[in-house]
Amino acid sequence: MPGANLAVTPPQQALISQPPQDPTEVRELIAEFEAGVARALREVNTDHRHDEEESSR
Repeated sequence: MPGANLAVTPPQQALISQPPQDPTEVRELIAEFEAGVARALREVNTDHRHDEEESSR
């Protein structure tokens, strides 16, 4: 709507509810996440190539 203003809310402060985690545990979690991303990218690339092959026929 022309001329309307959005209400501005003050930024919320981050709440720290847990003490810092063990660095080794954090590295393992990051490695699991990266492996999942790589797996998903392989699946997407495989699906995309399959779609291209079918559309070129």
